[in-house]
Amino acid sequence: MEPSALPLDSVYRVVGDFQYRPIGTAFAVAADGVLYTAAHVGIEIATCRLLLDRGDRKPWRTGYLGARSERGVAWMCVGEQQKALVQPIAKTRRRAVSGEEVFVLGHPCSAEHADWRHLSTPRVCRSVVMSQIGAGEELRLELQGAFPRGFSGAPVLAVSDGALLAMLDAVGFAPLAEELGVGFHLGLAVPAELLGAPPGRDEPLIHEP
Repeated sequence: MEPSALPLDSVYRVVGDFQYRPIGTAFAVAADGVLYTAAHVGIEIATCRLLLDRGDRKPWRTGYLGARSERGVAWMCVGEQQKALVQPIAKTRRRAVSGEEVFVLGHPCSAEHADWRHLSTPRVCRSVVMSQIGAGEELRLELQGAFPRGFSGAPVLAVSDGALLAMLDAVGFAPLAEELGVGFHLGLAVPAELLGAPPGRDEPLIHEP
C-alpha cells in the first residue's frame, strides 16, 4: 500500500471539552458510529464530553461510553447525524506478524498548537512490529520507533495489505527517548483482535449532533 492510499479522513483528533486541548486520536472499526481510542485518553476526561475534530474546525460532540483498562481501549459514539460520515479505517483486520512493516496514523499535537481550533493534519509514521508482550487481554505489540504526542489511540495498518493490525496504546516521545537513551522500542499497541464490541451496547447511548 502506498502512503497516498491511506484513509487519513477516517482518523479523528480527540480533544478535551473542558480543557480544549488535543489529547489523542480515534478511529472506527465498523461503520456503526462507534469510535475507538486508547483507554488513558478516555479516562483522562471521563467526566467530560469529548470532541472529535476532522481538521475542519467543526468538532463533533460525542458521548463517552467507557473504557476497559485491561484492554487499553475506550469507546465513544457519535451523534446520529454524523454516523453516516464515519467510515471504517480498514476493510479487514488480522493478527500482526513479527517483522512486518506498518503505518501508524495519528494527529500529533504540540505545546505550540495546544488549542483544538488549530487546524490539524493527520501524520503518517512508518514502523515495524518487533515482538509481542504479555498474554490474553494484556497482550501488546511492541513497535519500533518513538511516536509523537497525540498518537495515543492511533490505528496501526499493515503496509502489505492495509489491514488493521492494532491500536497504539503507549506512546514514547522522541525527544524524551533521545534524552533518556531508551532506544527505539517505545510504541506499545493493542492487537486488533482485542478491539471487540463496546461494553453495554444495549444500553442507551448519548447522541448529540
